[in-house]
Amino acid sequence: MRILHTVQDYSPTGGGMYMVVKQISERLVQKGHQVTIATCKVEGRQDGEINGVFVKQFDIKGNLVHGISGEVERYREFILKQEYDVMCNFAMQQWASDLVLDLLDNIGSKKVSCPTGFSGLRLKEYKEYFSNMPDWLNKYDANIFQSNIYQDVTFARTNKVKNITIIPNGADEKLYDTPVEYSFKKKNGLDMNTFLILHAGNHTNAKGHREAIQSFVKANISNSVFVLTGKSTVKLSLSLNPLKSLRSIVYFFRNNCEWKCKLRAKLANFYFKIFNKKKRIILTYLHDKLLADTNREADLFLFPSNIEASPLVLYEANASHTAFLSSDVGNASEVASWTGGGMIIPTTKSAKGYATIDINACAKMIEQLYNDRKLLQKLSNKGYEQWKNFFTWDKISSDYEKLYLSLVNSNSKNKL
Repeated sequence: MRILHTVQDYSPTGGGMYMVVKQISERLVQKGHQVTIATCKVEGRQDGEINGVFVKQFDIKGNLVHGISGEVERYREFILKQEYDVMCNFAMQQWASDLVLDLLDNIGSKKVSCPTGFSGLRLKEYKEYFSNMPDWLNKYDANIFQSNIYQDVTFARTNKVKNITIIPNGADEKLYDTPVEYSFKKKNGLDMNTFLILHAGNHTNAKGHREAIQSFVKANISNSVFVLTGKSTVKLSLSLNPLKSLRSIVYFFRNNCEWKCKLRAKLANFYFKIFNKKKRIILTYLHDKLLADTNREADLFLFPSNIEASPLVLYEANASHTAFLSSDVGNASEVASWTGGGMIIPTTKSAKGYATIDINACAKMIEQLYNDRKLLQKLSNKGYEQWKNFFTWDKISSDYEKLYLSLVNSNSKNKL
């Protein structure tokens, strides 16, 4: 098959959606298919193959609600003229999908959407956008949702959208089912019996870093280390215009999650030292293999995130043989039910859908798993077993392949 995947970000940029598309695309290539990625332009990256996947770049940014700028017509022309059997648009509310929506009637290939969350569903500025969404989704031959319970698929069912398919996310067996080569404990001079709690999430102000640190501080445990790994997403941009520079400085300090986390960690570590708590917080950035190996060395994965769709990190905890504690965000409760590899922290949600955990309850759950190692091991073992059987990217990419082939083959039969 000739397959076109559209997505706002792709290798080497980060993010959950990028990882989903990367894993699926590379494995489809390995299965003998031709895959092209239409994505944003990245400095230093040229059009061409990355691990067998052909990447085509467009200098575009924005979405339909907030405005789109850049090579809009060049992208739309590419979508209409490119010869492919299947097109899949990953993630709504961004230009790579939004610019396709009014072209759907003119595209002859099989059309698939993977909406991914609908994070703006409850926002006033997106009201008109989502009033049109059912009509757009019904023009696709298939709509892939990663959860059976989250707001995106619930919205689709409520609005009588056809052709709904559930294909979950997963974790990379090529990364998590290989020998461990790195020890975070040894690298950082920690006792090998240290109870290691890990959180992985970039500094976006929405990954629950404040709640995670506060929960660890409150938890009555000892000989323990909390590792928070992520990179900053806010950059300071200065210009010759004093007003613009001032605005940039204010924005930088107001939204710099990394700076806030460093301050909280320093205060917490000072408190631990003064009162001899035998606890420590370490902020770092671990990537790919280092993160995977640290995940496998960890005793517990803590994820009190504020907003998600279908968090990959929970599957990665399962693949790491590590139990997780997560906020009730996205389809985290469903992942806990599917895999049996984690527990959900009591959570409240705002009118806009943002989740906030009960910090005292989270601290008690950390204590429970710290003191009950049999329960901790039971969760870890069950999560790994379920991941191995049902949630590897090899299994998931095969599900995408089966769906694509069924669409293409149905088209061939209709021609006969």
